[in-house]
Amino acid sequence: MNKQKIYSDIESLVFNNEIPTIELKQWENIIHVLREVNLLAACYFRLEKEDKLTLLPSFALKHMKSAAVYSSRQSEQVLFECKLLQKILDAENISSVFLKGASYTLRKSKNSAGRVYSDIDLLVAKNEISKAEQTLAKHAWCTKKVSEYDNKYYREWSHEIPPMFNIHRGTVLDLHHNILLPISGREVNVELLTENCQSIDGGYTVLGYAATILHSIVHLIINEDVSNGYRDVLDITTLIKENDSPEFWQEITLLASKLGFNNELYLALSLSKKYANLTIPNDVWLTFSVQQNNSKLNFLLNYVYYFALQPHSPAVQTLKHKIAINIVYLLGHLQKMPLKILIPHLLTKSFFSIRDQIFGKHHFDK
Repeated sequence: MNKQKIYSDIESLVFNNEIPTIELKQWENIIHVLREVNLLAACYFRLEKEDKLTLLPSFALKHMKSAAVYSSRQSEQVLFECKLLQKILDAENISSVFLKGASYTLRKSKNSAGRVYSDIDLLVAKNEISKAEQTLAKHAWCTKKVSEYDNKYYREWSHEIPPMFNIHRGTVLDLHHNILLPISGREVNVELLTENCQSIDGGYTVLGYAATILHSIVHLIINEDVSNGYRDVLDITTLIKENDSPEFWQEITLLASKLGFNNELYLALSLSKKYANLTIPNDVWLTFSVQQNNSKLNFLLNYVYYFALQPHSPAVQTLKHKIAINIVYLLGHLQKMPLKILIPHLLTKSFFSIRDQIFGKHHFDK
């Protein structure tokens, strides 16, 4: 079975809920890839909704169901943690907005079914982030130990503090004050991003749907690590379909224009068209005439992002995928830091990495 055929079957399954007619041995490759891209449980719930689970071979169904049970347990934990976090911060009058995966689960978005989490993302005002960190520290949330250099990176350059974790449950929390690094020169106007926030059941605050999707797009395109890119494209596509209306399209295009993310929105919508045949209104598509005539942007779309976002699995990857991933890795860093800071940063990180490999990761710990 060639790699292109495996990928074609996966794309049909993930984006169209079409079950391939293939032999059991060939299903092994598909299950492995879906697990690697964290979409095994999502496929289970999507097929369940369309009453297609009985069409799966028992081998595939067993693995999908197991992943679904695990993801459901994670969702319960996310809800539990969000409730506690909300209570802790509310007690100190610290306003917070739940982002990304946590917000999908809290608002029960269609893409939350089968979601697998590595952390919870929370946004607070920049002038309150120290207070929030200190408040959480009183409730068993600790900042992960990082090197002196990495601590400076987070505190001075980044859009978040070092990751926090709960000492009792091990849950990881990313506490943000922005969605992009200030050092990038593209620091987002948080007031604009959050002006249409929604208050949902339980007293939680999440970004409006247009801002939620735009945040997912920014996280996808302005990032050096796209190992979850395939899942992120599915998130974006699902959320757009869930909110498809003239009002939504007006809101997201206007917000992207105000925040300076027209190119990123164009790339993400184009990728959704390529992967999932997403229908985009003609009047919306016409607003991207500048991007459609930008040869550099379209090269990135067709020859870089299109391949780099496909599953990072040996079962489907070819040389062109690996080259595209490396290009995105460089682009991601270049978009986050100016060269005068990026080059010393990469050299410093490389030095520490080599040092730790030779002497041991904790040899120089204080």
